[in-house]
Amino acid sequence: MANNNASTAYAVSINPNNDIRLTGRVARDLEEGKNIFVNKDGSVAIRFTIMVQRTYTDKNGKNYDAVPVEAFLPATKGRGANAVKRVKGDYGIYGLLKRGMKINIFAHISVTPYTTSDGKTVYPTAIQINQIGGISFAETREEVAAREARETKAATEQAETTEAEVAEAE
Repeated sequence: MANNNASTAYAVSINPNNDIRLTGRVARDLEEGKNIFVNKDGSVAIRFTIMVQRTYTDKNGKNYDAVPVEAFLPATKGRGANAVKRVKGDYGIYGLLKRGMKINIFAHISVTPYTTSDGKTVYPTAIQINQIGGISFAETREEVAAREARETKAATEQAETTEAEVAEAE
């Protein structure tokens, strides 16, 4: 039975046949100016990449895909009389994303064709997060801290090995 009370609906799917769910790891830290863009009206456009694991390995040994993702934050938070202007640096959940974090994305596929200066039509495909709750964490804080500790330890060991190899060569 459909809910006809539009005031309770926070997220409306444009086309339920076009919705997707992806789970992957954030490829790089998000930074303002690199992949977080603040518009003049205060709205925020966010572009980042997640690495999504495949169920197979290709001939080059690669078992993941780099998937570009786009998100948009309006200039205000809240609705109606409760709406407040977004302050600089307020990127919601996107401000918490760090390289390597495992996340779930609920989005839709969008194709926005354009014509290049030489008259060629290009059809870029984008994964667009367009709903409240369109992103969630797939790891606990403890899992993130443990992974970061392992990565730091591995980097330290690699640096020590490299230093030892250099010392031996001299």
